[in-house]
Amino acid sequence: MISRANKFVILSQSRSGSTLLKELLGSHPSIQCEGEILALTDGYLSNRFTLKAWQRLPILYFYCRKFQSKREVYGFTLFIYHTPYIKGSIETLSKMGWKIIHLKRKNIINQVISNIIARRNWYFHNFNNIDRTADNSFDISEDEFLKAIRIRINWHQKEKSILHNVEHLQVIYEDDLEDNNKWQDTVDKIFNYLKIESMPVNSGLHKTYTKSYSELVCNYRDLIACLDHHNLSEKLREIT
Repeated sequence: MISRANKFVILSQSRSGSTLLKELLGSHPSIQCEGEILALTDGYLSNRFTLKAWQRLPILYFYCRKFQSKREVYGFTLFIYHTPYIKGSIETLSKMGWKIIHLKRKNIINQVISNIIARRNWYFHNFNNIDRTADNSFDISEDEFLKAIRIRINWHQKEKSILHNVEHLQVIYEDDLEDNNKWQDTVDKIFNYLKIESMPVNSGLHKTYTKSYSELVCNYRDLIACLDHHNLSEKLREIT
């Protein structure tokens, strides 16, 4: 009989649905799913000194967090840029029995715009179901947009390289998480991957804005047009 996997990592990027997936998995009574444990933003580390120390010893840190967990199954979120040893870390975790869940967002344009807007007004997550759409419209400079697009292309290519020979389960935000009617089917797929019993899940997380980014961003058409001018449209299609 194959035993359950008692440890996993969600490999992802910001604005890909990792907080939502963490909430859903963490609502299972047997799972403790932590967020970005190698970042100061989520409160797991208190200062930059300890952050830099654990970035250099990530595997030891991951096991320290796991041993503190009181639930049978432990997992956390790891972004592509959380440690300079990301490739070796993922390969080592996989060899040591950690299950790798790759959470990906296909629409890099929306991912970039979402991140720029969230950082601009420091509104990353909507737990109170407050719609701020009516009070906001945004203008994004082409330079800021293009720089962010190039960074994301590099990150997506790096993820593909890291996972090339690593067993993993892929979850795609647009296909598996964007519609809340698909949440249960998505986590059931993960529960099966972890070989644990399925349970009903829930999350109090809501979309930050109800309008599309083409409506929220005043110069959206100009931003899309500049992708062709800088030969980035084809690169985006190759990744997605």
